[in-house]
Amino acid sequence: MANSNIILPVTAYSSNTPQPVTGDKFKGGGFYSKANGLHTVQWNLYNFVGTIGIQATLAIDPLESDWFLVNLGNDTLVIDTTGAASKYTSNKFEYPISTNGVYGSNFSGNYVWIRAYITDWSAGNINSIILSH
Repeated sequence: MANSNIILPVTAYSSNTPQPVTGDKFKGGGFYSKANGLHTVQWNLYNFVGTIGIQATLAIDPLESDWFLVNLGNDTLVIDTTGAASKYTSNKFEYPISTNGVYGSNFSGNYVWIRAYITDWSAGNINSIILSH
C-alpha cells in the first residue's frame, strides 16, 4: 500500500520568511522497512522564485546535523512551456525567475524521515509538496 503525505502545505513567501524553510519530517519508506526504497515527490508552484530540495535522514530520532540533501538525479537545464529555464543539479531544483506549474522527481533510498528544504526563496507560493512511497 502506498503512503502519500503533504510534506509542505500552501506556503506563501513574505519578507519575514526565514531562510532556509524546512518542512516537518514525514516517515519515509525506510521507516516501514520497504525493500525498494522508491519515493516520489511532487511540488506545485505559483510565481515561485527560489530553490527546492528534499532532505532525508537514516536516524530514527534525528538531530539537525543528521539531515542531508537527497540525490534527485543528473544535472540538467529544464525549459518549460513558457520558455523559462530552471537549473536542476543533483540535489536541488533552482527556479531563478517566476515559475508556475507542477513538477516532480523520483528517488530511491531507505530513508527513515524525509522533509522539504527551500532556500533562496524570494517570491511566490508553494501550493504543496507531496511525498509518496
